[in-house]
Amino acid sequence: MTNFTLARLTTVGALVCGFAGTASWAQQYAISTYAGGVYPTFPAAGTSVPIGYPRAVVSDGHGNVYFGSSDLDGVFKLDAAGIVTVVAGTGKPASWPWGSLPLGDGGFATAAYVGNPGGLAMDTAGNLYIADFENNRIRKVDTNGIITTVAGGGLSRPGNGGQATGAQLFWPEDVAVDGAGNLYIADTMDQLVLKVDTNGIMTTVAGGGSTQGNLANGKPATSVMLGRPTGVAVDTAGNLYIADAGAYFVYKVNFSGIINVAAGDGMLNPNYDGGQATSASVCPQGNLAADAAGNLYIPDSLTSSVRKVDSSGIVTTVAGTRGSATFAGDGGQATNAALNFPLGVAVDTIGRLWIADTDNYRVRKVDVYGVITTVAGLSGCCYSGDGGPATSAQLSEVSGVALDTAGNLFIADGGNARVRKISTAGVIATVAGNGIAAFSGDGGLATSASLTGPDSVAVDGSGNLFITDSFSNRVRKVSTDGIITTVAGNGLGGFSGDGGPATSAQLYLLFSSTFEKFGVAVDGTGNVFVADSSNNAVRRLTPTNQSVLIGAVVDAASQSAVPVSPGKIVTVYGGGLGPSQGVIASPVNGAFGTQLSGTTVSFNGIAAPVCYTSSTQVNAIVPYSISGTTANVTVAYRGQTSSAFSVPVTASSPSFFTSNSTGAGQSASINAVDGTFNSAANPAKIGAYISLYATGEGSTTPAGVDGKLGSVPLPSPNLPVTATVGGIPAVVQYKGGSFGSVAGLMQVNVLIPAGVKPGGYVPVVLQVGDASTVDGAVWIAVSAN
Repeated sequence: MTNFTLARLTTVGALVCGFAGTASWAQQYAISTYAGGVYPTFPAAGTSVPIGYPRAVVSDGHGNVYFGSSDLDGVFKLDAAGIVTVVAGTGKPASWPWGSLPLGDGGFATAAYVGNPGGLAMDTAGNLYIADFENNRIRKVDTNGIITTVAGGGLSRPGNGGQATGAQLFWPEDVAVDGAGNLYIADTMDQLVLKVDTNGIMTTVAGGGSTQGNLANGKPATSVMLGRPTGVAVDTAGNLYIADAGAYFVYKVNFSGIINVAAGDGMLNPNYDGGQATSASVCPQGNLAADAAGNLYIPDSLTSSVRKVDSSGIVTTVAGTRGSATFAGDGGQATNAALNFPLGVAVDTIGRLWIADTDNYRVRKVDVYGVITTVAGLSGCCYSGDGGPATSAQLSEVSGVALDTAGNLFIADGGNARVRKISTAGVIATVAGNGIAAFSGDGGLATSASLTGPDSVAVDGSGNLFITDSFSNRVRKVSTDGIITTVAGNGLGGFSGDGGPATSAQLYLLFSSTFEKFGVAVDGTGNVFVADSSNNAVRRLTPTNQSVLIGAVVDAASQSAVPVSPGKIVTVYGGGLGPSQGVIASPVNGAFGTQLSGTTVSFNGIAAPVCYTSSTQVNAIVPYSISGTTANVTVAYRGQTSSAFSVPVTASSPSFFTSNSTGAGQSASINAVDGTFNSAANPAKIGAYISLYATGEGSTTPAGVDGKLGSVPLPSPNLPVTATVGGIPAVVQYKGGSFGSVAGLMQVNVLIPAGVKPGGYVPVVLQVGDASTVDGAVWIAVSAN
């Protein structure tokens, strides 16, 4: 039997008891997902699972088809039997600011972040290339499932003859590979088509010139001016085809680099009104609104109009001349007026319509007779006019509008980083934001605060104003006394926090396009609903006066809401759980106690050992005497006890501890030969032992003692334990407690079997009884000798 001292488990011990949150408890709103946000379960029959918006498909020639989903932020494979599996992506985009968290390069693609994937390409060796649109990169998934960046992520201008990974791409939408292995990239917003050769060197092959359309025929491709290249393809003869969505052309570039128009006349013809909306073309890039009669209003930015879908499903234009991009029409019928890229609408109880006429720098009103007038704004952007008539004020990039019950109009003046209010007397004033696009000011006057892209506004029945502050990924509230606070979001884009305090949660309000605006609404009971669009979800903020609140109980190793089992180490998230500064427990007389700095945790009334506490997080260990199929978890702090939080209970629920505290990636494991931590730079050899660390093994012999540090005789799980390394069954030499470590932390020593393919990402799977860890989620590093 091989065991190691507690000193060698510093990393694992920190993951068990020292993972600390620092967010404070606001005691205002608890957050939950109200709709959406659920990642489909894979593998699944292709026709039985939603796939979102597939932007591209590619075949590998062996009966498999690959497609990316912009809605699911992933790439998937449909095999010849019709089964869909995940190839790359986690179902969530990378956190904002992009690059603030690792994207997953060097690991399994199924654990990596892929943002709104565009085009796909497959080379002759079976490597898959992904236009990772939101992350401004081209990613490669090799035949072992490992993902890397092959272009983008650097600081240099693209196409300079340097390494492709040193270039800075801008929303690449498509990729293609020729027979020689050269990679072509539609670098959309840079208006270029790039080539990456087999040595990783990047050059420009099209774009950057001044001619367009037929005028470019017969000229070098680098002399053409591309509008918005969104697609590329290569034929067997080596000709490159470019879809230019911005100029409405398809170009062909031959192997000599000469360009010609292959399709298109450079024109766009919108379709007509008066028919079923399901057969009409619309471009809804802003906020929607519905009136009491069931009519839906859509700001159609493509045609610079507002469209209405009535309760019979018929679509008509109610404002705008469908394509005009200038300001005109005040005092006449709205359908004869000129709008310019409208992004937001609101409708009142009597059917009057307000429009954020974004690029005309105005807010406009359509009355019940269809007559349009300007209610705020002048020609030209900038900021002026507070305290005077709204029609004499200047606005900038207005995107959202909302009305309160008294008839006051609120405007998301995004370009000025402010929210402004027009009273019923027509006077405009700033109610939030100081014009600086940064996050600041909570707890003070809203007019002294900074906003970062206020997109949408809503007002509750008491007159409190809610603002989606998109660049900071927060929802902010301006109370009736003018004080601004954050009510949801911790500033880091992502998806987390359901069930806990909304201010500790992650939202993802900023999308890839600056023209995507996100909504907020308030119901009659004070619940706030937020369109958390980049998470494909609607989140609900529920007012709460509960001083101690449990939001989630998750596995401390995997950070997943899985069933608990006797002795399992768990993390409880919520609000008011403990002191504002985190406290790590120290064992007394060889055991962790059930009270720490005033915090206690109970499972079905049984006190649990507590090894860490803070206001938003508690780490505890499920009592070994737990039984039944569910457990009610409560947390008490300073005389206040939370409502019960129900969790499922099973006999075993194993999960590995990992070096990044997420339960995925490099295992927090030790090479038995010398007691050093396993890593790609320090692999274990085939034929050697490695010690893995997990929790969730269930009941033991001798019976586990809650909170006790491991001592001889060490407890061993009652259920059978097996393991695989690289998909090959491995000999389990020891499984059980670890000397000096708390009961519930299980050590498993396995022999790395012959036949394992060496590498830095060799998956390991542990099974205890009928439950096992996730295949491919955790890996170790293995060398041949």
